[in-house]
Amino acid sequence: MFQRLKQFILGKLNTKLKKIAFNSFLISFLILFILLFLYWPRDMSKGVKPIYGLNFSQKYANDLGLNWQETYLTILDELKPKRMRVSAHWDLIEKEKGQYNFSNLDWQIEEAGKRGVQIILAIGRRTPRWPECHPPQWSKNLTEDKKEKYILRLLEAEIKHFKNFDNIVYWQIENEHFLDIFGECPDGDEKLLDKEIALVKSLSNKPIILTDSGELSTWKKLAKKTDVLGTSMYKTVWNPYWGFFTYPLPPAFYYYKAKINQYFNNNLQKVIITELQGEAWANAPLNTLSIEKQLQSMNKNKLKNNLEYAKQSGLNEIYIWGAEWWYWLKLQGEDSLWQTAKNIL
Repeated sequence: MFQRLKQFILGKLNTKLKKIAFNSFLISFLILFILLFLYWPRDMSKGVKPIYGLNFSQKYANDLGLNWQETYLTILDELKPKRMRVSAHWDLIEKEKGQYNFSNLDWQIEEAGKRGVQIILAIGRRTPRWPECHPPQWSKNLTEDKKEKYILRLLEAEIKHFKNFDNIVYWQIENEHFLDIFGECPDGDEKLLDKEIALVKSLSNKPIILTDSGELSTWKKLAKKTDVLGTSMYKTVWNPYWGFFTYPLPPAFYYYKAKINQYFNNNLQKVIITELQGEAWANAPLNTLSIEKQLQSMNKNKLKNNLEYAKQSGLNEIYIWGAEWWYWLKLQGEDSLWQTAKNIL
């Protein structure tokens, strides 16, 4: 029976999804077994209030047609997050080969520091926001071997430059490195990732974060390599095959998956939520769609529900996705998401 079920699942999915799907099936089955046959607790937070942070991408703010500096300062001053995860996009840093410009990131980190806000700095080729990988134009025709050399040089320059900022608490190396089904990126290279980790650890004592999908991965491969594991948390997703789909997973799913990975990996200090769904999901740029259509996918009630769901997972460091979009909506006269986040944060 088990073999027939496995064959049925794998037969329905394309090649890239097969391994991910079956591994996720196994760990999901184990967790659901624990939940069903031991107990089914709803709230794993045990009354602990989460630490909330936000994500920010200069590049995405620009894509929305915003003044990125104004957007960033307004987020800091009005929403008052305790932490920020900031993306260091390669194509913005090294527009010309060998010439690094860190001034915009310096400004973001310094402004956060003035307000006592701690930073996760996401570095490498693959950093948060579409198209996931952000190579500069000059690198696009290089072979992967040559790109590897420049990626490692980039990381070395970033760590040496930013390591003296006291409010950077974690280095995030790459983003969802093995999530090959999403983004315009080459398949995740484990050997390259290991080189990146070794390089960063040789240059800085600050802990590293590696990130993975909350729903499409067991976390097993990355949990053994990192100090802190960051997970995405998406309740409702969309794809062209079946449209919108809501995962039927209780918050305890993430709690037990974290505990299982920590049990088998003593080096894994904790699991945090680095990307909590707080933004509309669409198959076109959000600022090209009607606000009504955007709010069908994400609105203040869904945001509240997602925040409560994340809190109940017991993973009590939570970085919400979508602040740039909330600000864009606010400028269009729709501030319900902005005010909801403001009240919670």
